[in-house]
Amino acid sequence: ILDYDLVFDSGGFGHGDHIRSGIRTAIKLKRLARDWEKFYDERKLFVGVCNGFQDMVQGGFLTTQEEAISSQEFTLLSNEFGPYRVHDVYLRNVNRGNCIYTTGIEVVRIPMRHAEGRFWVKGLPEDRSLLEKLYEQDQVVFKYVAPDGSSLEGSSKEMRKKWCYNGSVDFIATVCDPRGIWLGIMPHPE
Repeated sequence: ILDYDLVFDSGGFGHGDHIRSGIRTAIKLKRLARDWEKFYDERKLFVGVCNGFQDMVQGGFLTTQEEAISSQEFTLLSNEFGPYRVHDVYLRNVNRGNCIYTTGIEVVRIPMRHAEGRFWVKGLPEDRSLLEKLYEQDQVVFKYVAPDGSSLEGSSKEMRKKWCYNGSVDFIATVCDPRGIWLGIMPHPE
């Protein structure tokens, strides 16, 4: 990986998603721990989409810590509203400027297709400290919204089921690392 400036880990049902999505690839990626540390120190870019996002969170590559690999703080659970679905969603950029990938983007329509895409933070619902740290460090990038760009908070179950069918905590669709250069996204912008 050190020969490259960007690693793009895309979706595509890694290992058939027969066990927890992303775990097998995450284990393989972690075998290159020393290289990842150097890659991280050189501020090289890493983007994970769908299964790639699962790889990043399962492997501890995407956390609130300023390290290449840390303890897993997040996961992606089975969808709250049903199994695998293919459906366009709308995302609003809520990042305050930390993420290098989203400058100038407000609301986008993106295809989404997954069965395990519910973003969840360790310790919830009792302990919200990691979730709060995500916001404090400006790591939340995109949130699921209604087609008009309005928030889904306080909306009906039917609206949430339609526009955030995975049930992600706080409607989070995308997060970045504390430096804003490693990014994980569940919908498929590629």
